[in-house]
Amino acid sequence: MKRISILFTLLTITLLTSCSSSKITTVEFQRIDHKIVAEGNSSKANQKLLLVTYNKYFNKDNFGPEFIDKHKLDTINFRKNMLVEIFLGEKSQTGYEIIVDKIEENKDLVKIYYSVTEPDNPTDKPSQPYVIVQTHKSRKPAQFYENGEKVQMKPQNIYMN
Repeated sequence: MKRISILFTLLTITLLTSCSSSKITTVEFQRIDHKIVAEGNSSKANQKLLLVTYNKYFNKDNFGPEFIDKHKLDTINFRKNMLVEIFLGEKSQTGYEIIVDKIEENKDLVKIYYSVTEPDNPTDKPSQPYVIVQTHKSRKPAQFYENGEKVQMKPQNIYMN
């Protein structure tokens, strides 16, 4: 009787393990490398923008050739890379800081996590804080998270061939 009980227990564990593992699909995210290619307080962006760009023309057309030259954005290989761009829009003070904490990717999505810190010593001078990071190219949809919270505005994907 003891053998039957042990056999039944082993069989039950085997069945439960095989059933649960076949139904569970994990969506693991992998961290992907990124590097800052531009940051500052004078972008000419008057509204908040969350962008994923696949070419240099968006920045050139919207911020001018000086912006491209200043940050050497024309040297980026857009065949292999894309830019993640975060513009906070017009702020009444200087001193805001944007930090891209991490970028993660799975088979369906790219997640961009960033933090915004308020100025420690604010000034009365208006600013347009921004950061632009380069990462490997992906045509997957992007989702931005600011200070750990999912951003509700839909990011703009800028394609131009």
